[in-house]
Amino acid sequence: RLQGESHYQTFDGQAFNFTGTCTYAIARTCGSDTTLPSFGVEAKNLNQRNTRLSSVAFVTVYVYNVTISIDRFTKGLVQTDFSLRVSYDWGSSLAVQLSSSFWEHVCGLCGNYNGDPGDDFTTPTGVLAASPMEFGRSWKVEDGDRFCWDDCHGECKSCSPEMVSRYKAEPFCGWINKEASGPFSPCHSVIDPKIYLDNCVYDLCMNDGLQEMLCQALTSYADACRGEGVDITEWRMLVGSLPCPENSQYQLCGSACPATCNDQVAPNNCSLPCVETCQCNEGFVLDAGKCIRKASCGCEFQGRLYAPGEQFWGDSTCTRRCVCDPQSSCMASGDPHYTSFDGHRFDFQGSCLYQLAGRCQEREELVDFQVLVQNDNRGLRAVSFTRAVEVRVYGVNITVKLLLCVAFVPIQTNFHLTIAFNWQSQVTLTAPSTYAGALCGLCGNFNGDKGDELTMRDGRVAPNATAFGQSWRVAETPDCTEPEKQECSNLAAVERHQRKIRGECGMILATAGPFRECHHKVPPEGYFQDCIYDYCFFRGQQAVVCQILASYAAACQAAGVTIEPWRSNSFCDATCPSNSHYELCGNGCPATCHGLSAPDGCDAPCAEGCFCDAGFFLSGDQCVPIEQCGCVHQGRYYRKGEVFYTNASCREKCRCQDNGVVECQEASCGASEECRVESGVLGCYPAGRCTVAADSSVVLTICVILCVCVVPGHSC
Repeated sequence: RLQGESHYQTFDGQAFNFTGTCTYAIARTCGSDTTLPSFGVEAKNLNQRNTRLSSVAFVTVYVYNVTISIDRFTKGLVQTDFSLRVSYDWGSSLAVQLSSSFWEHVCGLCGNYNGDPGDDFTTPTGVLAASPMEFGRSWKVEDGDRFCWDDCHGECKSCSPEMVSRYKAEPFCGWINKEASGPFSPCHSVIDPKIYLDNCVYDLCMNDGLQEMLCQALTSYADACRGEGVDITEWRMLVGSLPCPENSQYQLCGSACPATCNDQVAPNNCSLPCVETCQCNEGFVLDAGKCIRKASCGCEFQGRLYAPGEQFWGDSTCTRRCVCDPQSSCMASGDPHYTSFDGHRFDFQGSCLYQLAGRCQEREELVDFQVLVQNDNRGLRAVSFTRAVEVRVYGVNITVKLLLCVAFVPIQTNFHLTIAFNWQSQVTLTAPSTYAGALCGLCGNFNGDKGDELTMRDGRVAPNATAFGQSWRVAETPDCTEPEKQECSNLAAVERHQRKIRGECGMILATAGPFRECHHKVPPEGYFQDCIYDYCFFRGQQAVVCQILASYAAACQAAGVTIEPWRSNSFCDATCPSNSHYELCGNGCPATCHGLSAPDGCDAPCAEGCFCDAGFFLSGDQCVPIEQCGCVHQGRYYRKGEVFYTNASCREKCRCQDNGVVECQEASCGASEECRVESGVLGCYPAGRCTVAADSSVVLTICVILCVCVVPGHSC
């Protein structure tokens, strides 16, 4: 069994800690008995919360010439007809169970299963290893990861006797072995608590007393007790209820077979005993560790459900190849240049407030939303740039403004709509296929037909892009204009020159350039045309060229293509905020204070941008050390020191303390106050004010890393 942060326990009960981050053989058949089925279980470890520790991230099972992979975002169970049972709960544990028929015929990090824990550290060569690190290293399996390690990678952290004594007592790990009135005392005679106590103290020491580690340690012992039939029900009162993800709720005795996209009626056919779990709310099902709306489950074709991205034959003669593409993206970049959901490209230079996209068909299963964009001409009336994005959903308005200092912050909804506004006035809106044919705005109707993409608000097809854009104007803003698209007088000469060079706009097309591997995935010609248009109007200003190049780089990386370095100290140089650095291909799921590891279910490709230095985590838009991280309460993240209310009646007021601890107390609004949302924040506000609308608003600031001065004759 592997559990928590680097804890192992062999079949014979030998417990040890091993911090390796490579792939290791956990258990496999060994010996000469050919009557036993052959199998193998391997695990890849990764850093999750602490650079000195590791936990299981990927599990691979080899059996009957079949390879079964369980990735880091999936709770998986593999069970065979010869009693092998492999269960994996990401972030918690990996367990391998075998029948006695494999006695003395297995090997790996789980030992040799001979009843003697004293020889469990036997290496593949038959030698007894002197230490857990030597033992773990001997069972390493080559996986191509050149940067993995077998030790704590640097100075190994130790725990002082004072800290051990502190964490062994209440209100920390002492709950585990407390006798008589202790919450786990009924289990002591069934499962020895010593190993779980030691693991708990170790985890708290290595993570500076992080509350999340205590919760995980107590959960491990409670789960083990429950697995042996011992009912432990009161222990949650010590640390609060199980924190559940969005769109789910805590259940002490929930179904062990949750409804998923692949099997939405699984609970009805479940024969397993109930478990403590987070159950998806009504109308939601489990998919890759998240509760999503049933309507967002992949694609259904001829009565069968296909996973997002899955390819399959659409007929019995294998003449139609299909792919489940459950989402599409619309993009506005540069001056701005638009690419609709259906791939239609056009330019529109209006600088008023416009509807980028919104639900236009009344369909009960679709959440109503509206995304608006406000453009800015930056001193030239002939062109404009996206300056602000406003998202209206669930009665809340979220406004994202472009200023100068940090990068790319996406807004994601629980119905899989994503709005990303990057560091250089590029906005990308991604919608799930459930909205196909139900949208309208500058991004089009998402019906797969480019021919009707310029459909105006009144239902007619516009004669040109200007008329189309004007029809989706929501409001006028001071000094806003809607000019016809103007051509640059020397555009042809600019194009000829740029096609010949490998720098500036020519970098996009260069067959030996940094984007060459992307040309077959993301056609470069459209981006090149946008680049030379902006280059011509702004007389070669480097900043506008960098914007288009960054847009193409982002599109390539989103398509899974590896690009080469294209920035330099003299061209499109990137400057990052404190405690962060620039990366060409940084983690698409960076660690944040919300989870201290990659978000569950996140499989985003790498992206360029500013990323936190080692030992720092994202807290809002800042990179902070772990001790400055805030708290996660009821699935939401709060900054350290933040005060907040937890329910719509303001009856409970909480404060985020040190080490992720949330302290709550009863509260109520004053006689002249009322509980409501203002600027996106629930709280007690003066009563008796006349309000024009019930909508709530919140303004976010997104910064860019470059000084962008695009007015000819001016400088930053």
